[in-house]
Amino acid sequence: MNKQLSATELGLLSSVAPHVMTRREKLLRFAMIVRTSQRNFVIFHHLEYMTEPQLRDAYHPECDCGGVIRNDTMADRIEAVAGRAA
Repeated sequence: MNKQLSATELGLLSSVAPHVMTRREKLLRFAMIVRTSQRNFVIFHHLEYMTEPQLRDAYHPECDCGGVIRNDTMADRIEAVAGRAA
């Protein structure tokens, strides 16, 4: 069961300003999630602009080769983008 927080605990939670992640931090966290995923992590891009037939044919748009990209390879690419984000 979940324990209900006390008024003091709630006050402490609401008084702490959340950490705003930089673009680099977000990308590095995303790379870590992709790298440690137990399943194939598929990233799609611009789905909202695709027609119905394009959506049916959608595969790994992050790769122009039409093949599968391993998670560690995708994580390496994300980390490279993070390195340029400074």
